[in-house]
Amino acid sequence: MGNNKWSIVCDVKNLKMFFRTNKGKNIKSIDFSSFDFSCAEPVKVFDINTDLSGEVAEKFIDYSEELNKQLIRNGFDKINFGFIGNLIIKPVYKKKLNFYTNSFKCEIVKD
Repeated sequence: MGNNKWSIVCDVKNLKMFFRTNKGKNIKSIDFSSFDFSCAEPVKVFDINTDLSGEVAEKFIDYSEELNKQLIRNGFDKINFGFIGNLIIKPVYKKKLNFYTNSFKCEIVKD
């Protein structure tokens, strides 16, 4: 539809997802069976707005706090909070968002 930012189709039975965004218009797919979701493996990230097409699971990269800071900075730089907001509020929210996203931990739960 007109204002959609993302279009996503999930094939739950085959563990696949197909998607595109308003910036990355090519259809991309992810085969989730190719991922290791154990806590021993690093968290992976992917820029969903890239112009790649087809299977992109191999294009995921390891998450890092520095990469997260860069993504937050890039996103917030496009938002105008007004003069005072840009000086005071924006830096506080960027720091809080980075802290929040780095607070998630993988834990193995045993019965």
